[in-house]
Amino acid sequence: MNPGHYLVTAQWQDGAGGTSDISKGVLVTGRSQGEGTVTAQPNILKVFNGQTVTTFKSNSTQSLTLDVKIYNVAGELVTALQGQPGTNQALWDASEMASGIYVVLAEQKDLNGNLLTRQFLKVVVLR
Repeated sequence: MNPGHYLVTAQWQDGAGGTSDISKGVLVTGRSQGEGTVTAQPNILKVFNGQTVTTFKSNSTQSLTLDVKIYNVAGELVTALQGQPGTNQALWDASEMASGIYVVLAEQKDLNGNLLTRQFLKVVVLR
């Protein structure tokens, strides 16, 4: 995705025939794919095909701990994860999550807990 301001809109159905549109602004900043980049693999989870787990992984050569916070498009915190120290990764099981786009804040910390970088990602869950 190119850097810039984007508007993300989702339609919510309440099960009783009512719908609501939820819109949030998102700022995407430029970042190279260099040392210390976090990726989500896969970043599209096809639950209907049995894909429920994504791995957040840093390509850093340092031993790091990943702290991950996952938000829905309404900006609500869905879950917070911490990877095993020194593994440079964290796993998210989205088997109970609704279809939609999730915004991920991945923080890379050294083994003493000092914050090194913050990065935003997106993951899509399809049911």
